[in-house]
Order: sequence, then C-alpha cells, then structure tokens
Amino acid sequence: MPGGKTKFNRSWLVKLDNNGNSIGDWCVQDSSNEFAAYCFVCSKSISCANNCLYQVINHADGAKHKQCIKEKKTQKLLFVAKPTSSTSTSTQGGGDVGKSVYLQPLAHTEQVAKAEALWALNVAATGMSYTSCDGLPVLFRAMFPGQVSADFTMSKFKISYLIFDGIGPS
Repeated sequence: MPGGKTKFNRSWLVKLDNNGNSIGDWCVQDSSNEFAAYCFVCSKSISCANNCLYQVINHADGAKHKQCIKEKKTQKLLFVAKPTSSTSTSTQGGGDVGKSVYLQPLAHTEQVAKAEALWALNVAATGMSYTSCDGLPVLFRAMFPGQVSADFTMSKFKISYLIFDGIGPS
C-alpha cells in the first residue's frame, strides 16, 4: 500500500457484490489507473485507493448501477472480449498483470453469424443430414420471432461449406 493507497486487486473479481453478482461480471481493472476499477456496465471508473474493495461493492449498491444491470439482463445482449492497452503493475512477486478486457455488445450481423455457426456445430456433432437444414430458417422464424432468426439463413450447401471450410480442419 504505497503512500496509503490501495491498488486494484484482481482477486476481488471472484467475490460477490451485495446483489449476488460476481464482481468480475461487471468490473475490470481500470487500464489507466492502478488504483481504480472500471465498471463496463455503467462505463465508470471507481477509485479504490482509500476504501479498497468497499468502494467497488458500494458502486454496485447504487441505483444507476442496478438499473444498468437490469437493462443488460433485459436486453440479453451477447458480449465478446475486446482487449485494451496492457497495464503493468508491480506485485509482491513482481510481474505483469496483463491486459484489461472490456466487453462490447455483438453487432447484429455477428449475432446472426454466431447463430449459424452454432447450428453448424450442432449438425456436425449430432450427425444430422445437410438436407434437413433446407427449411430451417422458416422454422426458426416461426419458433423464435426476432431479428436474429429473421436474418438467419441455412441450406444444405451453406451447412456443407460451414462445416468443411468454416469450422473444419485447415
């Protein structure tokens, strides 16, 4: 604790906040400040220099954070890791903390591509026939109304391509 300040501690990420959520589900180390956490749900830096983990947990108790978490769960956004600049921090044993990761929502086209790739993996794993995929988009639109199923496309030719050229051995 140099100069009376507490550095962000990665072990905090596995702890639960007062709402029952894992802190790592919404928080990472602030890449520009070793004495701060970053809530990527609220897009806010949280100083932990004076009150350590208490400040991070206190942020989770705030009305704005709870609303952002509620909206995230309601929208059911899909997230992917987007690495940012590397942050080095000296620890007792020395070493590099590594890269902070901020989560960004997938674009609509990426969500559709993900759905198509997951279906291709299912077909490959279960040994379904490629011909069974010909009427699939119509069935999925009826079963799962929404934009992703509306733009989902699949045919015996596309599934063959996805399995052999997309996810097959290179």
